[in-house]
Amino acid sequence: PGYVVPTGVGRGMLEAISHARRESSDETVRFTTVGRLAKEKRLDVLVRAFRRADIPGSELVIVGDGDQRPLLKMLASGARNIDFRGHLLSLEAIAYELVNSDVFVLTSHRFDSQALVLSEAVAAELPILYCDDRLTVATSPESALLTEPDVNSLATGMRLLADSGRRAAMRSASRGLLEKLTPRHTAEAYVSIYEDLIGAMSA
Repeated sequence: PGYVVPTGVGRGMLEAISHARRESSDETVRFTTVGRLAKEKRLDVLVRAFRRADIPGSELVIVGDGDQRPLLKMLASGARNIDFRGHLLSLEAIAYELVNSDVFVLTSHRFDSQALVLSEAVAAELPILYCDDRLTVATSPESALLTEPDVNSLATGMRLLADSGRRAAMRSASRGLLEKLTPRHTAEAYVSIYEDLIGAMSA
């Protein structure tokens, strides 16, 4: 048999998120992504989709660094509402960006098997916009919006999540997912698997 064990959010990140202060304006819709600026993450699609969505009062924050940075900076040229934060060294700095966001976006497709950053987004009670239906850990139909992986579909998803009422409902649903993404739950899942396997070998 096969098993899927959700990777829990580290205790350090959970603590950092719990202490982070929200300072961003509620009048601004901030879309955020965190990770390597690598080709497989398809961040060029993210930047194009954000610009195509053209949502008044919106921002895109990109946290991370990598070899795609020059391309992404070129695609973002002239857009004052796209901000590159670079590589952040501390959990506290990453937690601050998550807590001060309104929507977490992941544009990788058929690459990640379990994206830990989605679990961290859930810990920050963020709605999630993503395009890979294989990513079932830390996502649910109530807390995350799944789109097709193309620019137009992601742009449409961003426009839908510009609605504050929709985001509030998704935040509420996100809270209900956190219990299964704690280190304790991960440990208990592994213990249960080992017990099943030991039992099968003893039978």
